[in-house]
Amino acid sequence: MKGDFMEVVRTGAAALTQQTDKASELLSAYAVGEDVAPHELVMAMEQAKLSMQLALEVRNKLVDAYQELTRLQI
Repeated sequence: MKGDFMEVVRTGAAALTQQTDKASELLSAYAVGEDVAPHELVMAMEQAKLSMQLALEVRNKLVDAYQELTRLQI
């Protein structure tokens, strides 16, 4: 079970990195005047933004769950 959770975390982190890298590359290409469709750039940036927001929400839920566990009296 532990390995499955860690695999999900690794996969999510890799996807987040890939999406932010793509958005960054498109933005850099657009900034130097390369032929990048503006809608493609905006879509990539929004996708990266949403992925980051999801990752932050998952982190917040994990922190909340950990804090709740530490409050339990054994």
